Amino acid sequence: MDDITKYDSLIKRTLGSKIGPVKLKLTRDQKKDLTQDCYLALLENQDRLEGPDHEEQAEKICRSRIVEIIQPRAREGKGIRLVSADDPAVAKQVRDLVAPDDGQISESELHAAIETLDPEDREVIQQRFVWGLTQKQTCGKLNLTVEAVKWRQKRGIEMLKKYFEVNDES
Repeated sequence: MDDITKYDSLIKRTLGSKIGPVKLKLTRDQKKDLTQDCYLALLENQDRLEGPDHEEQAEKICRSRIVEIIQPRAREGKGIRLVSADDPAVAKQVRDLVAPDDGQISESELHAAIETLDPEDREVIQQRFVWGLTQKQTCGKLNLTVEAVKWRQKRGIEMLKKYFEVNDES
């Protein structure tokens, strides 16, 4: 395993640059979160970090991960909204997915659970809860009816509850 911390200055430089048409204006916490996401992306793509162009590849990997994380509206030049479990509104949605008595789960555990869903349900869950899109935006982005989004969202949440062995006592 290569020491990815050697890309620290590259990550800082990338976070301080434009991503597409948008100059990132990030809080300290957002920078920390995105830095960790970049490190994770670099770890996941270590095989691309070999050879003389490793820094160029590292920058591409980081930029790609940042674009995955920022809202689609940021790519259209309309501002940036990062969705994180550190955001109280998102944290509430995450808490609704797991029982409070079971302890905290990490974002990486939640993302791993989402990856186990059927592709149709996974798309809706990601759009709604990972990227923070409204139901209407999700309908438009996935070309689905409101009923289809509601059904897939319900089915996805039920599967996540089963994944985390949450008993619904209501």
